[in-house]
Amino acid sequence: VRVVSPSKWLADLAQQSEIFSHLKVDVIPNPVDCEVFSPGDRKSAREVFGISSEAFVVGCSAANLSDPMKNMKAIVDAVVELKRQFPNNEIQILAVGEGELISENIKVQTTGLINTPSRMVPAYRAMNVFVSMSLAENFPMTLVEAASVGVPIVCSANGGMPEIVVNGVTGTVLNSPTQLTDAIAQLLLDCDAEKAMSSE
Repeated sequence: VRVVSPSKWLADLAQQSEIFSHLKVDVIPNPVDCEVFSPGDRKSAREVFGISSEAFVVGCSAANLSDPMKNMKAIVDAVVELKRQFPNNEIQILAVGEGELISENIKVQTTGLINTPSRMVPAYRAMNVFVSMSLAENFPMTLVEAASVGVPIVCSANGGMPEIVVNGVTGTVLNSPTQLTDAIAQLLLDCDAEKAMSSE
């Protein structure tokens, strides 16, 4: 009997359990089709969603945007603080998923749930950064897909998410939620950093 996990994080937990401790646990990450989820023209992608070419777009995703485990409030609060620091910049959130994400202080655009790559790929391409502050995750494919499209990732250090991001190269893994605004601000201020992370 062999046990397969999509993340090292889950494999380590399985290896520590009474049920699986005597078994070998292999790690095989879930794949993504890089020919579909690939970099492309940001301007045309933004036209799909009616987003300004001048905007700095912070992307996020959840099946249910109201799910407390996805911690969307942390993202909204960080972007509100970013806008306070840079009032002259056009900054918005693009949120993929069911439900609402509302803020009186920042523009939040929701797409509803997207189930097809033909629409999800433009959503990723429209973003300057993809953020996940989930309190618990295994090996989220949204991070893998966004990275495949060439979007820098900023995420919490929970679950298997740090396994997807090469910290400082393809994105930033946060040790604390308080670092989120600064991590996004780095990409807002440094176009070269965003391009470098996008190309790795």
